[in-house]
Amino acid sequence: MMGTHAPGRTSLAEALTAAHHLLLSHGRANRALRDLAPELQLGIVVNLDDKVPASQHRGDIAAARLEDGRMNRWYLDPLAGRGYPDDVMADYDEAMAEIHAGDLDEIAAPLDFLGINYYQRHVVADHALGDEERPAPVIRPGPWFTEMG
Repeated sequence: MMGTHAPGRTSLAEALTAAHHLLLSHGRANRALRDLAPELQLGIVVNLDDKVPASQHRGDIAAARLEDGRMNRWYLDPLAGRGYPDDVMADYDEAMAEIHAGDLDEIAAPLDFLGINYYQRHVVADHALGDEERPAPVIRPGPWFTEMG
């Protein structure tokens, strides 16, 4: 969606379609593998990032919650059988891919494990706020920063 990875496209509708079909393919493969070899331990690994509001302003808190929905709950909720997050669906509006009857049940195939790749946190700000409206962010002291900040 951001165009930073191949194929470099930036279409929200295409990204949502790809994400939906990725989850759907995982659920279908999980069920097929269980039918062939029920003794297998099957799961999935997802990339999750902590979404931290830039301040305690309600706009920053809401922006961090929505970003958590877009990047974390968008994958975790359907895998857990909760469907896609309502707040994110409302934000995506008509860009969302068509979901066929039974898709969400297929995505929620039973998992034996959930692996998590965690690389960094993201500080999220409501870009509609001006600096004069936002309290100063809290910077935790210490040398523990990566090259990516």
